[in-house]
Amino acid sequence: MAAVVDINNTSKPEAVLPLYSIICPFYNERDNLKEMYARLTKTMRQLESTYEIIFINDGSDDGSEDLLHALIRFDPLVQIATLPRSGKTIALDQGLRAARGAFLITIDSDLQNPPEEIPKLISLLNRNDLVLGVRENRKDPMVKKIVGALANALRRALLGDHIQDSGCALRVFNRNVLSSFNAREGMLRYFPAIAERQGFRIAQVPVAHDYRRHGKSKYRTITRLWVSLAVLPSVFKTINSTHRSQKHFKANPL
Repeated sequence: MAAVVDINNTSKPEAVLPLYSIICPFYNERDNLKEMYARLTKTMRQLESTYEIIFINDGSDDGSEDLLHALIRFDPLVQIATLPRSGKTIALDQGLRAARGAFLITIDSDLQNPPEEIPKLISLLNRNDLVLGVRENRKDPMVKKIVGALANALRRALLGDHIQDSGCALRVFNRNVLSSFNAREGMLRYFPAIAERQGFRIAQVPVAHDYRRHGKSKYRTITRLWVSLAVLPSVFKTINSTHRSQKHFKANPL
């Protein structure tokens, strides 16, 4: 039977720990979840590795969770965590806290990032700590693409990073990279840039991007841009702290 996650208790016997944990937050995505679950499980089964899927309900009120429970009731590899409406960053953070896998995969529930692209990113994990999707031929409204391009350009100019698409939700990474994740609202798109500054090995790979066929985006483009700008002082503080730690770090002799 599928289970409801206790996000404060991740202790399980070591023998059953999965290799991969997929974290998929959702908010009012009832019309997408059936297809998302089917495609995601098919993709992971084809890898022939152990995995778990954690769906995070970020306060949905459209019956999304009831539908999902019905879909997964006989699937022990899928769990659901339920939160009051908290925002995508907090939802992801709770999913990452509950995850038990050695490698973590994040993906949105709206199917704009095809789950079938996951193996492409996993194939690069043997020589990288964090593998990022870069959306090709992005299927979003023009205003969203323009604002995204401006935000990426501004971030690169200010931080000097090399991240091509900080807004792509499809990411695969070693759980050690969690040290770069900050759960404050607005910090999510800086996660890869901070990881780069912390010295993690990063690969970026083109991935397909689809139109949203059901529902609508839950986040206003201008609001997201403003929140991302508002947290820049915290980003600089984190990066400067990382720089000082690296400057004073001395390797242990062999």
